[in-house]
Amino acid sequence: KGLNYDGISAYCSTIYPKLLGSYEHELHETILNIIKKKYDRIIDIGSAEGYYAVGIPFATKDIKQEIIAVEISDIAKQNLKKLIENNIKNKVEIVDNFSFEKYEDDKKTLVIMDCEGAELEYLSKIKKKYLLKWDFLIEVHVQLKKNIIKKIENIFEGKKISRIRSVDDYHKIEEYSEFVPPDFDDNTRLLLLSENRRTGMYWLSIT
Repeated sequence: KGLNYDGISAYCSTIYPKLLGSYEHELHETILNIIKKKYDRIIDIGSAEGYYAVGIPFATKDIKQEIIAVEISDIAKQNLKKLIENNIKNKVEIVDNFSFEKYEDDKKTLVIMDCEGAELEYLSKIKKKYLLKWDFLIEVHVQLKKNIIKKIENIFEGKKISRIRSVDDYHKIEEYSEFVPPDFDDNTRLLLLSENRRTGMYWLSIT
């Protein structure tokens, strides 16, 4: 709440849900817990324009929190820089050619992944010690990778894993009704609440 999106467009998502506060509503409780945990470092892989890479330190007000935003799109990086400038004083490292080795230390670390099917590729590059030590929030693209949830759960065997199902756009009309005025028709609700999710996906919260 209060994140300044002035002059910034959403990348690989839609802008209205982020302005309304309905964006990825199924994650809100998880994000609140992340804010309470006060991580020393957040690595956001697939940060887009920075909704979480900027939004989480904006909410914690911790200017010492180390933020690494991994993004390959030049357009997204331009918007990310603007979102940083509009909202936080943290030093944010923006990278596209990313390696975990630089960050393998004892800092309390959260890794967020929304990398469009490359989850296993990134996880394979992290040493077992840090897979077990760090916390993760991973969007799982079940429509792109067969049995990916089970494969990720096997990687993190022994850790607490919670599955969070995302809500597809058409069900948002009913489930997210509190975010739009009650007199809006269904077409308007769909326009405002749509996140370009034609099918439900999953997030894995791993702690």
